[in-house]
Amino acid sequence: VCKYDYVEVRSGLSSDSKLHGKYCGTEVPEVITSQYNNMRIEFKSDNTVSKKGFKAHFFS
Repeated sequence: VCKYDYVEVRSGLSSDSKLHGKYCGTEVPEVITSQYNNMRIEFKSDNTVSKKGFKAHFFS
């Protein structure tokens, strides 16, 4: 469970598409492959502390 900010990764563009995971803190996921030709990557913040954010690498 993420207490503060997190990144959510889904296959497809819809907010109810298959959820691959919710990542926070220093947690780094394994390689994620979408079921489709698109992904939804959403950063959610609690707006309490400003820090570096997140980094993503993608291949097409």
